[in-house]
This record gives sequence, C-alpha cells and structure tokens, in this order.
Amino acid sequence: MKKIILLLGILGCTASFCHAQDVETWRVDESTIMVRADTILHFDASGHPLSMEAFNDSLQTGKYIITSKERGRTMTDYLTPKHPTAETLMGQQLPRTTFTDIDGNRVDVDSAGLTVVSAWNKTCGICIAELTALDIMADDFPGVQFVALAGDPEADTRQFLEQARWKWQDIIVVPDPERSLMQSFHIFTEPANFIVDRRGTVRAALFGGDVRRLVTTLDRLCREILPAPDE
Repeated sequence: MKKIILLLGILGCTASFCHAQDVETWRVDESTIMVRADTILHFDASGHPLSMEAFNDSLQTGKYIITSKERGRTMTDYLTPKHPTAETLMGQQLPRTTFTDIDGNRVDVDSAGLTVVSAWNKTCGICIAELTALDIMADDFPGVQFVALAGDPEADTRQFLEQARWKWQDIIVVPDPERSLMQSFHIFTEPANFIVDRRGTVRAALFGGDVRRLVTTLDRLCREILPAPDE
C-alpha cells in the first residue's frame, strides 16, 4: 500500500503529464479540479451556447453534471442530465458482463475476482491519467482486471493508443463508439468507474478522476473479497 500512496503523490504533482491535449488540469482538493485553457465554452444539454452565468445557474438546480471536451487550448463544457445515475446500479447486476476488446478478444467479468470498468475518451486528460495510474499499479492488484470503455470512434482510439507516450500493458480497451455500453450503465460523463465482482455485482461506483479514492476503494474490496495470496 505504501507503493500505491507514493505513486499517487507523484501523480498529484504531475497531473497533466499524460494529458492528451494542451488544456491543463490539476486537483486543488478532493472535490475541486482547476482548469487552465485559452478559451472555455459553455453549452446546454442540447448543444446550444450558454453564458458562464447561465451555465452555473443550471448546475445549481442539481439536475445536471458537466461533460468536458478538449481541443487544443479550448475547453468546452456541456450540461448533461444527471438522472438516471450510475449509482443506482450499486449492489445490482451490471447490465453487461461480457465485452469484446479492441483486438476482437472476448472479455468476461467472471474471469477475474474483481473487474474495474472505466469509461474514458481520448480528449479527457483526467481519464488518461487515471487509467495510466491503474496500469502502473496493476501488479499490486493480482486477481483484478481493468477494462476501459472507449467512447470515441474505434479508428480514433487505435490512433491514440499508437501515438500515446505511455503504452498501457494491463488495461483492456473495449471500443464503445456508439456509447451503448455507457448508456446501459447510466454513464453520461467521464471518467467513471465501476468495481464489479466475479458474479457481475457492482460493488463500487466512483466518478470525477479521484485516483486516491478509486485505488483505496479497490484495495479495500480486494482485502474483503479476494483470497489472501498465501491461501
């Protein structure tokens, strides 16, 4: 666990080291992420432009969450309907427990003691940092598999993986270009993560790129559910 905490500290100091684009993001505290961009645009749930004031007023209603997309030095924020939420699947069966990875291989939730299912896209720097952290720490979690649902066109996902500075070794990439899997899981923003047991039951749902909380939750579930290494 000390190795995990040390790595999280390093990641916290270099939050944008594997960022896909030029927009910079960094965490201020456990609930606040700061963004630096030349331009930040705001849109409603239908894609219509909004002023920052109107955007913030809509968020205050509690009906929406933010979906962000990056292009160069421009950040675009969209209002996304908040309900139904992925948290409603807690303790329930994941709607899909079998996937096909980017190389055409079958991926089954029941093939590992625990499976982390992560939703991401190639312009989400926080998502990429999160998945890279999990890839680095994969050896610390024997019995766990990591599945990354990619919400971009498959060709774009392949291009990103080929050009990425860090090559994931233990992340199983599953294309979801129509976002049908994400929608069935009630995921409407990234990053989002489910931790699922061998029976397909959702044991945790975490959002927003909080790597420390994700890793500590996974560590706790591993100790509760998976057999000890010497058993």
